[in-house]
Amino acid sequence: MHLQYNIYFEVSAAIFTTFLAIYLRLHYNMRLDRNRFFLQLIVMVVLCEIFDIATAITISYASMIPNWFNLVLNTLYFVLNGVLCFGFLCYSLLTEKEPSRPKRPGVFEITLLCIYLVLLAVNFIANYCGPQLNNLIIFRFDSNNHYVHGPIYPVVFIIPYLLLLIATVNLFKVALKLGLKQTLSMVLYTICCFSGMLLQLIFFPHVLLNLFSLSVVVVILMFYLVTPENEALTETMRELKIAKEEALSASDLKSRFLTNMSLEIRTPINAILGMNEIIARESDQKEIRQYCKNISKAGASLMALVNDIMDIAKIESGKMEVNKTPYSLKKLLMDCIYLTEIRANAKDLDLHLEIREDTPDYLIGDSTKIKTCLMHLLTNAVKYTTEGSVTLHVDWSYEPDQRIVLLLTVKDTGIGIRNEDMDKLFDSFTHIEQEDGLPKEGNGLGLSLTRMMLELMDGTIDVFSIYGKGSTFAIRIPQSVHPDHNERIGDLKAALAKELKTPVLEHLVAPSLRILAVDDVKINLVVLEGLLKPTQVQLDLAQSGEACVEMAYKNHYDLIFIDYIMPIMDGQAVLNEIRKGDCINHDTPAVVLTANTADNAREIYLKMGFADYISKPVSSEAIENSIRRTLGL
Repeated sequence: MHLQYNIYFEVSAAIFTTFLAIYLRLHYNMRLDRNRFFLQLIVMVVLCEIFDIATAITISYASMIPNWFNLVLNTLYFVLNGVLCFGFLCYSLLTEKEPSRPKRPGVFEITLLCIYLVLLAVNFIANYCGPQLNNLIIFRFDSNNHYVHGPIYPVVFIIPYLLLLIATVNLFKVALKLGLKQTLSMVLYTICCFSGMLLQLIFFPHVLLNLFSLSVVVVILMFYLVTPENEALTETMRELKIAKEEALSASDLKSRFLTNMSLEIRTPINAILGMNEIIARESDQKEIRQYCKNISKAGASLMALVNDIMDIAKIESGKMEVNKTPYSLKKLLMDCIYLTEIRANAKDLDLHLEIREDTPDYLIGDSTKIKTCLMHLLTNAVKYTTEGSVTLHVDWSYEPDQRIVLLLTVKDTGIGIRNEDMDKLFDSFTHIEQEDGLPKEGNGLGLSLTRMMLELMDGTIDVFSIYGKGSTFAIRIPQSVHPDHNERIGDLKAALAKELKTPVLEHLVAPSLRILAVDDVKINLVVLEGLLKPTQVQLDLAQSGEACVEMAYKNHYDLIFIDYIMPIMDGQAVLNEIRKGDCINHDTPAVVLTANTADNAREIYLKMGFADYISKPVSSEAIENSIRRTLGL
């Protein structure tokens, strides 16, 4: 009897693949997991080919071989075929894995393999259970020991080749990273991988081509993707990925360190500036008051440095977000001009304002960042101008969909910038060398931070300067016009004049108010007590969250100041305890005192249930304004 199947392709492939496995074992580094796994894959291909050849022979001589033996042999062959395809999937995941996070087959792939094995087990049982399970037959041997395909026979091809398809997609991802040569090899791999199955299943059912094609596939993988050169390239890519992760981790560590340091620095600065304000207020000596003024300036510069470093760290770590909220451009400009005018008057400089009266007032954008950018430009203009003027020009242009481009230009008659210094103008911690003996002021972060913030807001900054005559900085920022407000800024100069004529509020005096304050740092309580002394309020102090809660249950207060960062019970925990119904202060407004100066800090704390927010370092003005706002005084 002649064989029913042509096994010559399979036999030659089995012999060749065996020699390939020997070559791999002798010439490749078996200490690498991927190489060891690839060798196991080749051995599995050889085993599958041997079983395929054996089943072809036993089927041809089925009348001479027991039925049960044929059934067991064919079942084992199909099991090995499914496990082989699953092995290709595991290998594909191994090639793209990260050393620290090895990938494994997902639930879907494992479920497919389990379904495949269960179907083979059911098929084995069904062959002994009679016609009642005929619908679940994959293959069987009839009464004449002839091999017959069952109703669900295609499943034994569909599931393994679905696993093989997933493996192919994974390998393609790896090849695309390695280069064109590897990508083309994967195209050839894919053609060989699936053409053998299709040819055998559709055109040449009696020629064993299925595993022959997989032998060609492992050759392609070995000589195009598993070469020593590609091993080195892949290893280099992994090392680069590890280096990138380490750099990101270091950046995150730096950001957390700077955040913690910012909080730690603010605590002593709060004490220094608070005590300094108390001394300045209570001293009658002009010399002492001047000392206090100098301390206040130095403290403000230190806080500006801390804030700038924190902002840059947030931007570099990708943690700074653009908070688009409605705001009044008129108010923003008035605040900036008022602060700049104080500095300009101190140097006898003229401050000019040029603005189109039809500029939209109510916009939607990140007003905090815009104000920071504009103040950096105005401060620099005053800082590097010894005589003449500083001019703020405000313009705008329409964009589609209720958007405008806001143009803010700051022009000065200062010392200017040399052409050779333009390239390093926006470098962090860089001061431009001057030849006129002017002292180096600031921390060298202002312009660098300004450009970073503008880029976050899709804005730009341009510089024009003539050395010895002055500089012009122009920033463009896209903004949305508030859909419910059509007001225009109008005569801003008149509004500023009116604002300056508004009488300053006198110090709050409220001896009937009873206030509770909690802070775990004793010096902060001393400062708060000193700053509130002129108000004559009745002040009770607590140095822990637990003590604060205990006092809140015993005495009724009009207002409670709560430090947020405290051991054991933080500000949120203290507030939650006070808000319980059995506490006599469950309705008493609470104001949080914190070193957190994030853009959205106020909104965060208000959502927690606090009535107001004061950032450290605190001042008597901030505290008194908070009391007025919270209690409606």
